[in-house]
Amino acid sequence: MLLLLIASSLCAQSILSISPSGDRPAPAAPCPECSALAALDGFGLDPLLSIRFSAPVNADLWRERIFIEWGASRQTDAFPTYPAGYRMPVGRLAWDPVNNTLYARPDDPLDHDRDYRIVVTEGAREIASARFHTANITRPLLERRLGPAGSLRRDLDNPIDLASVRALRARTQIAADPAAPLVDVPFPAEAGFLTQLGLRRLVFLTYESPRGERIGVHAWLPNSPKPAAGWPVKLIGHGLGDSRLLGPTLFSSGFIGESVVMAIDAVGHGQGPNSRIRFEFTDGAATEVPLYGRGRDLNGDGLIDPAEGCIVIAPGNIDFLNTCLRETALDYAKLVREIQQNIDLDGDRIPDLNPNSIQYLGQSLGAMYGTLLTAIEPSIDAAVLNVGGGSAGEIARTSTSLSSIFSGYVAAFYPSLVGVTDPRPARFAPAVTITPSQAQLLEVFDRLATLEAPAAPASFAPLLKQGTLYGSPIKRVLFQLALGDQTVPNNANTQLIRAAHEFELVSLYRHDLARRAVPALPENPHAYLAGFGQFDPPNLLIALATLQQANLFLLSPTREVPDVNGLVRVLFRANLFETPERLPE
Repeated sequence: MLLLLIASSLCAQSILSISPSGDRPAPAAPCPECSALAALDGFGLDPLLSIRFSAPVNADLWRERIFIEWGASRQTDAFPTYPAGYRMPVGRLAWDPVNNTLYARPDDPLDHDRDYRIVVTEGAREIASARFHTANITRPLLERRLGPAGSLRRDLDNPIDLASVRALRARTQIAADPAAPLVDVPFPAEAGFLTQLGLRRLVFLTYESPRGERIGVHAWLPNSPKPAAGWPVKLIGHGLGDSRLLGPTLFSSGFIGESVVMAIDAVGHGQGPNSRIRFEFTDGAATEVPLYGRGRDLNGDGLIDPAEGCIVIAPGNIDFLNTCLRETALDYAKLVREIQQNIDLDGDRIPDLNPNSIQYLGQSLGAMYGTLLTAIEPSIDAAVLNVGGGSAGEIARTSTSLSSIFSGYVAAFYPSLVGVTDPRPARFAPAVTITPSQAQLLEVFDRLATLEAPAAPASFAPLLKQGTLYGSPIKRVLFQLALGDQTVPNNANTQLIRAAHEFELVSLYRHDLARRAVPALPENPHAYLAGFGQFDPPNLLIALATLQQANLFLLSPTREVPDVNGLVRVLFRANLFETPERLPE
């Protein structure tokens, strides 16, 4: 890591040092991230910059004097987003008057594996600079081998027809002990309701992951005649703590149109590996199908929680969501290879899937690993990413439901910072004044963000459109978000959208307007795609409109946001879906 010392006589307040914050001396307190940072080949793509002066300055006056100059690109995987020599302004300023240090970040994410200079000017003169390099983000994923295709196998000879099902329920492995009895969990909807949604034929399969494990996958088959080229495929990604057969994945399957809908459990989800689903038929017969749950007991309490094995925070292992996002994206990429092998799903020995029509819809966590998947998989031409965030760190900093993850980390490793208010400078707002403890908290955030960068959705979002991988087309991606989301806050949503350089294909659901008309709606709109898990008309109407918008976008070849306000206007007396002129923060 570089540290450039400068004593400038050209300005009244001499610049003593200028660098990405990772170049500063290690903090006096223990730094659990520092050993892992030393193994990286560069900085993250949204680095915290620090500029130390010899005397107090007006921070806002320096906003126009500091730039990041883009240099040579060393990576050979993707197109650059900006040419060499481009000067990007900085923002999100914070001033520490005790140490005369100004903190800032680039206005937009940087390219990976590229040289940069932090440049400070006074008038037309350059008075200070420091060089740094960003890490290569794509190489760890692109160099992974998916393994040979052809491992997809049906668990049952024939599809299950829900019209002949009297009842269904999950038999879940919650205990880590494989000999412990399974726990019966009611399915979120009865078979009759599912058939009303259009869900009829269900196929269970397994395939081999890039790591050699068997992964369970299911497919809902359309009731429509099969096209000559085979049915199109829609891959569905579920959210944190959910599973492939529940929540948004289930409801999405009922509204995707004339496509085969396929899904897997994300890493660490689906409870234990012995979990099963039981079908009881109208003729009195019954069958159980293994679900190959991917949850693991990592904390040693003898239980397998719904997302245990996805979020990893352990001594010496600051993984957070990194492995979960990377490996799930690779598992879906391997499934794409399986789909392209002329698969027979219903047992009639005739290929059922169109290998040239594979698209993706992901909700929350599913939108996050879906960003990685869509960015690196050339065969996926379009995607809908619903309430996804740019990074786990940005979500954890401000989420009302997930903030305990980060606060627990701070309490465990930085007890002196417990209770310190996160300054979180806003975009385009005046500089904020911070304490030394807040400055230290900013640097902790930055170190964690750097470690997260190789798996952060925001790191891969530029590959969707602005700087695609060589040989990969520009992807049509619709970003759906809900105003006032309390689980994945809007600042995390917009971090992803800004990184994708996509401001036109954005659908903002106005939950404030919906609650004005129907005050009984939940306060948190995060799950609006899934009807909030309820079956009352207002919630289902919102979910129907959201899924209809997703489906119309995927069906259309154009880069337009479908207008579905006609579905909700009569009940809510307002347009609930809009393309915002300015992204909410």
